[in-house]
Amino acid sequence: MSPLDDFPAGRKRKPGSVRGLEALGRERLSRHFFMRDFLYSEIGNFFQIQNIPDDPNLALYTC
Repeated sequence: MSPLDDFPAGRKRKPGSVRGLEALGRERLSRHFFMRDFLYSEIGNFFQIQNIPDDPNLALYTC
C-alpha cells in the first residue's frame, strides 16, 4: 500500500489529450497555486520538450 492510495483526488493516468491535460492543470495544489503553473516552461518550449508528468498522482502528492 502506498501513500497515494488514500489520495483524495483518485487515481489519475498520464494525460493523453488536451482535455486531460487541461483537467490536470486545474488541480489546486494550494491556496495560490494550480498544477498548470508548473506544467508550462519557456525552456521546455524552446527545446520542444513536453512537461507532462508520467505519474500525475505522484506529481500532485509531492506538491
